Order: sequence, then C-alpha cells, then structure tokens
Amino acid sequence: MSDYSRTKKIQHTNYPNKGVRGGVAGFSRVEAMLTVDRLKQEFLFGVPLVSYLTKERMTDETLKNMLNRAAARVELECKIDISPVQRETHLPFDRTKYLQGWNQLDLASVPLLSIEELSIRGSDSVSSPDNTQGGGPDGKGSMLYNVPLEWIDLSQANKGLIHMVPLISSFTGTGMVGAAIQGPAAALFMVFNQLPNIPSYWYIRYTSGFEENCVPASINELLGCYAALEILSLIGPLRFFNSQSISIDGTGQSVAGPGPALFAQRIQELNQRIMELKDLIKARFSQKLVMSHI
Repeated sequence: MSDYSRTKKIQHTNYPNKGVRGGVAGFSRVEAMLTVDRLKQEFLFGVPLVSYLTKERMTDETLKNMLNRAAARVELECKIDISPVQRETHLPFDRTKYLQGWNQLDLASVPLLSIEELSIRGSDSVSSPDNTQGGGPDGKGSMLYNVPLEWIDLSQANKGLIHMVPLISSFTGTGMVGAAIQGPAAALFMVFNQLPNIPSYWYIRYTSGFEENCVPASINELLGCYAALEILSLIGPLRFFNSQSISIDGTGQSVAGPGPALFAQRIQELNQRIMELKDLIKARFSQKLVMSHI
C-alpha cells in the first residue's frame, strides 16, 4: 500500500504549466477523467451500439473496458501517467551533477506530483521462503541517510527533475558528508563522494500522474478518440452488405447502403486527430531532447 504519511507536493499545477492553484480558469482546461456517458455523447453521438447480426447491445461495462485500454495505450505512447502512480526507483550518484548541478536527478516519469522519500539505503533487502522481507523495518534496505524533504526543490517537477538545493557546501567543499551525515557511515560516504559514479546510490519514492479531476482536456480527447476508433472498427464490418433487392412478379425494390464502409470517413478523421493530439501531448509533457555527459 502506498505510504503518504510524509510527502512533499508540487506547489503549482502541472496543467496549465506552473499555474497558480485556485487561479481563474476562464474555461475548463482540466476535468474529470472521461466517462462512459461522455464517450457516448461526445464521440459516438448517433452511433447505434448494437450488432447488426445478433442484435446484441454493447454494454457500459464493455465501453468502460475500452476506455481503460485507451488510457493504458496513451500512457505508453505519450510516456505520461494519467492516474496517480507511486513508484520506487534507485538512481546513480553522479559526481558532476552533484557538485555542479545541485545534485539534479531525473525521475523520468511525468508529470511529477510529489516526493515521499529520498534517501541512501543499503542493498541488504532479501526475501525469505515465507515471503517475509529483510533489510530495514520496511524490507527496502537499511536506512543509511534520509534526506529532509525540505531540502528538495520541485520547481522543475513538470520535467521530472528534482534538485537538492542545500546539500552542497560551497565554502568547505565537503558536500553532504560534512554537512549532514554523522556516525560510522560518514567515513564511507567521504570515500564515495570522491568517485565519479556509483550505481543505485539514491533511493527515491515518488508519485506521478494527474490529480483527481485535473486531467487535461486534450488528454481526455485522445482517450475518447482511441476508444471510439476501437468501437467503430468493431461495429462497422458487421454491416456485411452494400445493397439488397427484392423482386416479386416483375415488381422489384432495392435498398443500397454503405455496408462495412459506413464509418470509414469517421475512422479516418479519428486517426488523423489522434496523430495531432499525440504530437501536442508529447511536446508538452515529454522531454524531446535528453542531454548528459561522459
């Protein structure tokens, strides 16, 4: 279960970017996640959600499942989290970023909502046959040092970046060891700080995603387009005839219809809109260019 007993949240909104909470909206830039009723009214208006062969009607539960699959697809393709997700990760110690970049850490997952823990833990986390965990009281490795959340800067959280502003002591050059860590581990960290890189040094627990009722309208539109595309692609081919005729004693009547191509134009429009929305969302929430150093 996610633990939020100790957390530090971003002070601004993720959308609009760095907006003041409670500010004047003007119009609904953010909203609740797309519902089945809205999907029917806004993306499937006038579409009979029924099989032309079996007369079976598509249920709301089926539509909800399609919305969930659409959300999962958007998260994968746009590399964002829609609903909140708490993650645990280990990041390496980078001496250059530590000394010259206020120990910048790239959490990769966006948009960042909060930080629950930033610490240095041992690698003594083990599992026994009875499924119990060892290595610290929470089974995640012994706690060597827990960075105060007050020291973490979240001003670049919209990019998935955090900084530890007061960790560097520019006067003594001792960095975190001389400023904060005391006890038997201090000598060990003094040695570590002379190394250029240490794998899995930082342990971070954080939450990414959008707050409740704060999903950008453009992301909801993309969800609706994906779900509508799947539904129309499922229903359209069931119209297996283009025309039919009836003739009795020399008198005939014919009826022509679009058949499987009934929703072809709408499907084409949805595909085009999906491409446009994905580009906009990726440009807003993803890092197009990642820079590092050797």
